[in-house]
Amino acid sequence: MVTRQFPPFKFSSAHLYDIMFTLKNDGHGVKAVLPKAYTSQYQTDLSVTGGGLIGKFNFDNFHLHWGTNYRDGSEHTINGQSFAAEAHLVYKNLETQEIAVFALFFHIVHSVYEENSEWKKYTHLGSSLTE
Repeated sequence: MVTRQFPPFKFSSAHLYDIMFTLKNDGHGVKAVLPKAYTSQYQTDLSVTGGGLIGKFNFDNFHLHWGTNYRDGSEHTINGQSFAAEAHLVYKNLETQEIAVFALFFHIVHSVYEENSEWKKYTHLGSSLTE
């Protein structure tokens, strides 16, 4: 393994605001894209630079991967370990057509004290989406 240091990524301030997305069932999972009416307005506002990237990368989509149990849903592993789910935030450099993908891994924590009511709103949403 080669370890390298990179400067920090810089996410635009538009990431701090509520933005509406369209959720789609792409046959493999849930994909979120900007609605067509908002694409030209927000796509270049949601951007990332730095971190070793050359140029500005604009938001393209985010999508989720999950499995049938809480241990084996991620598309990738870390040191051989799978995770419950994996999210990919995809950004694209509109000049070079290069993409940058940020992966987030989900680990399920079972709590006897409280249930996460916010997250529960979305857990069964994927099966009700159509293409």
